[in-house]
Amino acid sequence: MPEDILAELRAREEEMEALVEQARKEAASIRDEAARTSRAIRESAGSRSLEEVRAFEDSERALIEDEARAIEEQGRAEAAELRAKGERNMEKVVTEVMRFLIES
Repeated sequence: MPEDILAELRAREEEMEALVEQARKEAASIRDEAARTSRAIRESAGSRSLEEVRAFEDSERALIEDEARAIEEQGRAEAAELRAKGERNMEKVVTEVMRFLIES
């Protein structure tokens, strides 16, 4: 009878060791899966961040280009206005010079 109890205890001990080993394998598998998931999330977040940065850069570039076009158009308008004013002043000067020459 004591031998039966010892045999039963050894059998249960082996079962427990097998369960502990199985639990260790499952824990290792869970750790590996968690590590893979973590890497995937980091990579996904990194690529999303890059996409967001690129989108921001594109929108900023578009705004800067729009501002540059507006400034350029304003510069052209002011240049045309100054040319017209210069031509009017030139006509006045020519008229004054002609009048001065004729009156002399």
